[in-house]
Amino acid sequence: ADAPLRLLIAAFAVMVPAATAQPLMPNAWLSLVFVALTTLSIAGVTAAGIIALLDIAPANARGQIVALYYMTISITGLGLGPT
Repeated sequence: ADAPLRLLIAAFAVMVPAATAQPLMPNAWLSLVFVALTTLSIAGVTAAGIIALLDIAPANARGQIVALYYMTISITGLGLGPT
């Protein structure tokens, strides 16, 4: 029952050091490895949110809740992102 929280903690534990170490790498290839780790970790954090929503949503509303979640994060990203 606590799998989304464990996924979130594990992905965050990988994301923070990888994102911090990435600009400190001595060459571009090593930096690219840390960019890939950071990107995969961000995907894990995002997936944990969807899993948690699906755990609490009633079966007949799951599709609408996921659509609303993705719409919310997309609009927020467009509003806060660079113009």
